Amino acid sequence: MEFQSLMPNLIIKNIAKTVDFYKNILGFNVLTTVHENESFVFAIVNANNATISFQEEKNIKEEYAQLNKFASGGGFTLYITVTDVNELFKKVK
Repeated sequence: MEFQSLMPNLIIKNIAKTVDFYKNILGFNVLTTVHENESFVFAIVNANNATISFQEEKNIKEEYAQLNKFASGGGFTLYITVTDVNELFKKVK
């Protein structure tokens, strides 16, 4: 058995702003989006071997009601490996 991929699903307050940052600043491709009532509730972005999904906080708490008992903003560490950290820094500063 071997793992072939790992995709975190990050809980986000504003999917549109998040997707805009990953697409226009970091150069990710948008693979899919889901809308409800004219706003984003879910998106998947990809760049090379990195794939990340984002789900709007209210939407995921509706899907998984048990999350409602937890405060938002818990800790999480995500390590990202890039070939040129200085180039990335120039894009995000």
